[in-house]
Amino acid sequence: MERIHEISDTDCDIDYINAVAYKKNITDGMPRSSEGVLKDLSDVLERYQKVMRRRSFEITKSIGDLTWEEEALRQVWNCYQSLSGDEYEIVTRLYVRGELYEEVQQTFPYSSRKFESVRRSALRKIVKRYRQQQKKFHGEIDKSRKKRM
Repeated sequence: MERIHEISDTDCDIDYINAVAYKKNITDGMPRSSEGVLKDLSDVLERYQKVMRRRSFEITKSIGDLTWEEEALRQVWNCYQSLSGDEYEIVTRLYVRGELYEEVQQTFPYSSRKFESVRRSALRKIVKRYRQQQKKFHGEIDKSRKKRM
């Protein structure tokens, strides 16, 4: 048990190892199954370490995914903030504040067609600026890779 405490200090990990080790005790003296169920404490520790490596990998991947999403959102937000005038106001009220389309439309002196045109133009500008940033970012990465070679 002292070796178990060396591996981890968390109660959750100790509980997991104890649960797996307890299952091992129930099967002592019984033949191994055809699936090759591992029974001794070193096998329990090996399985535990394998599970912990898998969990660590999954957490690391999730953190990477979240970091990428956060950066993408930050870039979209910056593109949105670069809008001006009615485009900025319309996008802010519709997508940031969540106001109803009809209510926002009624506060502008535009026809329905013109209002929609301004809204679409604003969204296209955000997308265009975002893509330009992505292209610039990937171009900088390519340049730094070439310098290393």
